[in-house]
Amino acid sequence: MMSNDYAQLNDLKIARSYLKKAMTLAEQTGNTDLVMQLTDALATLAAKGNNHQQALALQQQTTDYYKRRNNWDMYFGCLFNMAITYKNLGHYPQAEAMFREVLGYAERSHDEYMKGYVCINLPNALIAQGKLDEAEALCRRALAWAEKTGTEKYSVQEEVYGTLTQIYEKRGNYQQALTYTKRQAASHDSVFNATKNRQLAEVETRYQIQEKEARIQALDETNRQKTRLIWASASGLIVVTLLLGTLFWLYQNIRQSRAKIQQQAEQLTLAMRELHHRVKNNLAIVSSLLKLQSNRLEDEKAVQAVRVGQQRVEAMSLIHQRLYRTDRVATVNMREYLTDLASSLMMAYGFQTDEFDLQIDIQEEELDVDVAMPLGLIVNELVTNAFKYAYATVQRPRLRIGLRNGNGITLEVQDNGPGIEAADWQQLGPRSSFGKRLITSLSEQLDGTLELVKQDGTLFRLHIPEARLRMAA
Repeated sequence: MMSNDYAQLNDLKIARSYLKKAMTLAEQTGNTDLVMQLTDALATLAAKGNNHQQALALQQQTTDYYKRRNNWDMYFGCLFNMAITYKNLGHYPQAEAMFREVLGYAERSHDEYMKGYVCINLPNALIAQGKLDEAEALCRRALAWAEKTGTEKYSVQEEVYGTLTQIYEKRGNYQQALTYTKRQAASHDSVFNATKNRQLAEVETRYQIQEKEARIQALDETNRQKTRLIWASASGLIVVTLLLGTLFWLYQNIRQSRAKIQQQAEQLTLAMRELHHRVKNNLAIVSSLLKLQSNRLEDEKAVQAVRVGQQRVEAMSLIHQRLYRTDRVATVNMREYLTDLASSLMMAYGFQTDEFDLQIDIQEEELDVDVAMPLGLIVNELVTNAFKYAYATVQRPRLRIGLRNGNGITLEVQDNGPGIEAADWQQLGPRSSFGKRLITSLSEQLDGTLELVKQDGTLFRLHIPEARLRMAA
């Protein structure tokens, strides 16, 4: 959603303008649920811009609406945001009461995510009222929650350690406050600290090994002076024991390091899946808005143009939908993706599966998302053109989509229509269709060579060299 992008860039004015445009469309279509979601988003922007009174007014609208609808998940989510606004305004008793109400609901519904975030934010309202012991207990619950679930672990630790610092400063225990300040700083850059600690451990291990070897040599030399035979054997036994102990200690350290790396990799994979999920949701909203817009247009050409744009958005959304549903967050299964894409376009243009020959011939099963995305858009344009223009006079339509490897990969899209002359296709000019220019641009982006052959219909062939695939990998 465009407003979210500008909000992340702190350009609140432009973000608000996009939200208001979306609000106008939602109100015109009578979609009250979407209106309330956009109202909640406007409240978030107002709070981010320190306009807390406006934020409260908007949040009151959303909580009243969801309470009337008995939508308690949304109600308590909005109530949680309102509690944060009251806390930022310095109205700590009101904020505390709302936080406790949300916490009660989260415990009844076993919503660990909501409980965790209440435990993070409620202590700030309690500190201002002198309720330091309860604030500290909630902070420790928040730390345990972040450790257990891994949800934004290091950012949670940074915020909670900052709150614990305030608590101990209020108590006058500045030494403990300093300890939590140091922990807060350590959490701020955990990846850097983990690498640094690993390097320090390696240096310390090397130092200890050298120190032990020096001691063994000195002991061996002293014992050799007394009796070479007895103490030589004893020294050898000591050396073996120390080496085994050192190796075991190193082995344990390596296991712990691997466990940390695995944990970080899993967290990164989870974050990437969440990112693809959010992108998919945003593209779905864009597609819905385009559909709403097309319903309001009267010019058929304009309607078709908007719907083609909607199909392009859905072609990209399909990729992100597949990525967030698998553990492979950077590669796309092309057989499944192209099958879904062709089937959805076939249905969109009114073709039935039992009256249509669809052939999917895929040799290159997996592609990096940086290649799969433009390749999917190219297939979307070619298949759309076939459905629109190729089958008007064909008794039984046929469409073949192939993706084979060999010194790179080759994409082929072939229909059994009347065919297009290569000379007509190559006439690119200012009046060329947007789809044709998009195909040409995406082909150049992939360093590909595009070829058109009039062969039992129209055959489009795009070859992408191996070097370009290695760049994406």
